[in-house]
Amino acid sequence: MATASLSASSLHAVLGDSLRLRDEALAVLLAQWTGPVKRASEPDDLGRLVLDLSTASLFEEPALWVVRAGLPYLRKHRETLLGLAGQPVAAGAMVLVCPPPERNDALGPLLKALAKAGAVHDVEPPDARQLVDWLAHRLLLPGAPAVERPRQLAESLVAGLGDDCDGLLGAIETLATYCGGSPITPEAVAELCGGTAA
Repeated sequence: MATASLSASSLHAVLGDSLRLRDEALAVLLAQWTGPVKRASEPDDLGRLVLDLSTASLFEEPALWVVRAGLPYLRKHRETLLGLAGQPVAAGAMVLVCPPPERNDALGPLLKALAKAGAVHDVEPPDARQLVDWLAHRLLLPGAPAVERPRQLAESLVAGLGDDCDGLLGAIETLATYCGGSPITPEAVAELCGGTAA
């Protein structure tokens, strides 16, 4: 994941298959922005938004645009977006939130320019071999629900629910609610996965 600040480029991209991990990375970027935040999903007027980001306004405070988009939309508008990559923030910034493209995708030049500016934030979950360790570590982070035996809990979650990162993180939230403030235990995971949770 890139470590450059939001001010390093007018355009950033948060890439990943996991919706939850993309939103977590987006939250880190949003925390750096002090002005208004505007959101759009595949906007019809992307060209106007890009023009607005390169021209300071006397009437509006610079905004951060969060644009969620699919790969076909981004391929269609890649030339429009390329002009923002690596440019200093003048009249706002844009963060693209999208799934990662395949190798040799038409988005290659855009992503290469963003990577050069340190503006690509790749948030792929770990592979299956590292998933239990990754999940056990997340269970110990500040703000995570209280748990007992985090490694065993992570193993139980992966064994019962598979390797879908979003599903595992959602199950932890469900378990926290189910346990009602008590620490989450591997036994609670067994009840959830076995369908006996009430």
